[in-house]
Amino acid sequence: MEYSNLNTLSGNTADENHNGILLKYSDHNTINNSNSINENEFDGISLEDSNNNTITSNSIRNNYVGIYLENSSYNSVNDNILSGNGRCIEEEDCEGNVIENNDCGEEEPIIFGYNLLFLMGIISLISIILIKKQFKN
Repeated sequence: MEYSNLNTLSGNTADENHNGILLKYSDHNTINNSNSINENEFDGISLEDSNNNTITSNSIRNNYVGIYLENSSYNSVNDNILSGNGRCIEEEDCEGNVIENNDCGEEEPIIFGYNLLFLMGIISLISIILIKKQFKN
């Protein structure tokens, strides 16, 4: 949607496109209520030069960026489910956006090599115990 104001997008499916839903120079729109936006090449939802929009309660999965806001201010982004995206929500040159209660499907950060380090520690401990037992006998 370009130069489009005061619209509501609800219950749509936007899968396997360049961008799922793109608003450009568009203000006071609502993207809500179970839009399904999956496996798009770039952004699931993208706002460019678009202000005072609401993005809420959408399912946005497996896109390069889930929601991307560029030069777009005073938008509300909340209660969306974003999982499997390369990046969850990204802003560039924006101000006053309210972004809250979105589920990015991210687990606790994994420390690279942690499992290997833990395993090496256990092996070292067992080795020390066995060596001490050997010297006792």
